[in-house]
Amino acid sequence: TDPEYVEWYTTPLDPEEQELAHQKITLENLWFSRYHRRSCEDNLILDDEEKICQIIKQFLVISGLFKNVVVADTVSIALMKIRNEQFEMIIVDYNLPDKKGTHFIDIVRKSKGYSKVKFLMISGFLDNKTLADVMNKGVKHVLVKPFTRMMLIKKVCEIMKLPNPYDSGDGMHQKK
Repeated sequence: TDPEYVEWYTTPLDPEEQELAHQKITLENLWFSRYHRRSCEDNLILDDEEKICQIIKQFLVISGLFKNVVVADTVSIALMKIRNEQFEMIIVDYNLPDKKGTHFIDIVRKSKGYSKVKFLMISGFLDNKTLADVMNKGVKHVLVKPFTRMMLIKKVCEIMKLPNPYDSGDGMHQKK
């Protein structure tokens, strides 16, 4: 895992620590925007675990890969959000409180304007049956929880055909 960032979300920070964390995020965003100018407009994260959504959102924002990251915790809310906004990529948890993530993907693919949207399925409970269901629904990209920031960014860059900001080899970020 990436304890530096996971700990940031699970431990309350005093005001001085918050300012240092904000400065670090700002510096990373500045570096990424300078060296990796191509980014995508919008991403939707659909997961019923609020902390997971916030961590994924922060990873995507820090990496500079997406300008706008929207979060939903149920299929119903996510469907309302796609009616009002266009997304280039949607990250979907398999197990959701109101439907399976694959059901949501089926609905979205049939929606006008969403036939070419990219999907990343995430789950902490992928057995052979579940994986077969995901693959039968045409989902090509799966990431098993828990995953690190590097794993998520690598997968998103692969899906969106973007350069991976962590593969720059500049010594500022680790290669994995």
